[in-house]
Amino acid sequence: MLLDEINLASPETLQRISSLLDGTRGTLVLTENGELTPIQRHPSFRLFAAMNPATDVGKRDLPPALRTRLTEMYVDELTDEKDLEIVTKRYLNGIERPPVR
Repeated sequence: MLLDEINLASPETLQRISSLLDGTRGTLVLTENGELTPIQRHPSFRLFAAMNPATDVGKRDLPPALRTRLTEMYVDELTDEKDLEIVTKRYLNGIERPPVR
């Protein structure tokens, strides 16, 4: 699962995500629909989350309880033209181009 801009999620949503990541057998309870039985996380479940730094307008840091359950990687903005070309070529690899008219 990919959660983009995870730091914009509501505190309630972040709490649910946190419980899903608890230990080796995280669970989720969908109380909104009246469920009381926890749903067990699949053993192959993987979570990827992306966010912009909290320095951007309207952004905030993740709660420490959730942040400690994640592995952080900082990726600086791509500004070098050659780096952008590499990323673009790999992303578009295999996509057919429309005919030029």
